[in-house]
This record gives sequence, C-alpha cells and structure tokens, in this order.
Amino acid sequence: MIDIVEKKVPHSFRNKYLRRSGSGNVGSLLQPPTIVPSTTIDVIGIDSTSILTDRNVLSSLRALLEIRSRVIATDNTETELSEENTLSSLRTLAEIDAAIKVVLGKIEKLYDVFLRKDIPNSASELITFIKGLISQGLVTAGGGMQLGESFAGGITGHGGLFTASGHGELRSLRVNEWFETSEFRYNYVDVTTGDKWSAPGGGIIESVVMDTDPEGNELNTGVVTLKLEAGQIGAVAFDDLAMGMYHYESGNATEDYDDGKGNRRFAGFTTVFFRITEIIGTGLNSKFRFELRNASDNYPNPVSPTAMMHFVCFGNVSNKSRQSSMYQTRTYTRYLKNVDWWEYSFSNIAMQFGDL
Repeated sequence: MIDIVEKKVPHSFRNKYLRRSGSGNVGSLLQPPTIVPSTTIDVIGIDSTSILTDRNVLSSLRALLEIRSRVIATDNTETELSEENTLSSLRTLAEIDAAIKVVLGKIEKLYDVFLRKDIPNSASELITFIKGLISQGLVTAGGGMQLGESFAGGITGHGGLFTASGHGELRSLRVNEWFETSEFRYNYVDVTTGDKWSAPGGGIIESVVMDTDPEGNELNTGVVTLKLEAGQIGAVAFDDLAMGMYHYESGNATEDYDDGKGNRRFAGFTTVFFRITEIIGTGLNSKFRFELRNASDNYPNPVSPTAMMHFVCFGNVSNKSRQSSMYQTRTYTRYLKNVDWWEYSFSNIAMQFGDL
C-alpha cells in the first residue's frame, strides 16, 4: 500500500536569481492547489487475486505477467485473435508466412488463367492482337496461315492461304530479287523480247564490288560473285567476253539499236560489256575479277554490271574453244565463230538465218 499525504507548493522561488528579479513569490503566480486529504492506493502483486479497478495499480512483475498473458505464442492455436491480445514476434512471422503462402497459392492459380511473358507459355484459346504482332524470332504456324478475314480459292476467290504442308495460294506475288521454281503452268508460250543466246559461258550475278582509288572514286574493275546452286560450277573462264542487259533506275536506252557487229541496245535497258580477267573462286568458279569494256564511238558510256543481271560469255580473247556461240533476235538467227573481241565482222559469221 502507498500512502499519499498531501501536496505543498513553496511560497517563494528556490532559485536566488528569480527571488532577486522582483517577480514576487510563487503564490502570486500560481493559484494554491486543492489539497487532497490523505488517501491510499493498493498495489496488486503477482499472486494477488484482487479485481483491477481505478483505485489500484499493478506491480512491475504483475504488469509484465498481464502483458505476457495477452501475447499469443507460436504454438497457441486455440486463442482467438482479437483487439485484446497481441502476437509474439515468432507468431507474427508465422502469420506473415501463412499469409504469403495463401497469396502465392492464389498467384499459382492465376498461372492457369493468364499468359506469362518471362517463360515459354501456351494458350488453349484464340488470341486476337488488335494493333498487330512483332516477333524477333521464327514464327511457326503449325496449322497453316490465312491472309485476310476469310479465304476462298480459285480465280474468283479472295484472301490468301499457306497450308501446314507448304502449299500456298495468293492473288498475286511480286518478288524484287530472286524467285526460284521447278515448274510453271498455264502459260506454255515462251516469249523473248531481247536476245536469246547459246554460248560456252554465262550466269547470274549475285553481287558486285567495284574497285576504288585512294580518294574513293570508282574504277572500271571489280569483283563479281555468281549466284550458284549447291554443287553448281560457274560457267566462266579467264579472258571471257561477257555482255548483259539490265533495267537500271536511269540512263537506259530510249530506242532499239543493232549495228550487226555486236553493238546492240533495247529501249528501257542498259547494255553492259565486261571482260573476265581472273577466276578467284577456283573449283566452283564462284567469283571472278573483271574490267569494263573501254569507251568508244559505238559504246560511249561503259556501265558496271549489277546484282541479279543475267550475262552471256559470247567470246574469248585467248581460248579458241570458247569463241563460238549462237544468238537469236526477232529478225535473224546468227552463228558466230572465232570471236576474240567486242565487235565482229563478216568473217566471224559461220551461218545466219532470216534477215541477212
């Protein structure tokens, strides 16, 4: 039990400096407190069974006991959580772990509903991309691919379709570079508006690299790489005289021309002449060096060859076995022999049909 007798307030300041300040005494500043008659407060000990009221207090040990009695330990599964108790630190961690497991379980269930973007995934239903789809890797369409909202085959159909087995049907197709096929059908008429040659050499150009001087100016020599199939050998040889006709973006001929001695032009195309000076890709003859035909009155504007150009080797400067060829025009067919330079004469014509 604690006895509280009364409270007293001194009539003057204990601090000498405050007493000298002339501030008066404490009584002049504070109203005298109400003196409570002597009373008692009970202290409830750790073993006490007294009822807790506003007239008693808990001892320090009893206070700790009361607090601990309201702490729910980790192994306590019977006490219901309420506003009147608290959790121990370990029980708090256990409750947090349990809550995390519940959340993770719900997230795991979401994996069966939503697609993930950090691992390979699949969808069992149709997915529509409103603004398109961009893929940085291979796109595989196991069941084929349809172009357009719907597809109908035949000449009066619409849309396009590629099957899983590799068959395709389109309305039209434009290829800006290479197009390879084993067979064409429906049109069995072969139309040639330019020259048609039978010669010892020729080919299709895959790429051209022109030589340059130290200032970067293009020279009249360079390297050609042929477009060859697997195992194919290029039909070219050292000292071959080659010609090709190709549609360039500008500088093409405006009218047809044939002087009968090897100088020919077709409207809308450019005629290119070059001489093979070295075979680089030995074995397959896949690369060679060349030099352009020099400018002359009959050939004033030499032009370098270009990728995708077809060319014919109609003669050879030094190899007599490659100096014979045959070509057809719209008006005559001519067989040539002993052709060892750009232009040829009557002595180089072995036989000719048509317009003589």
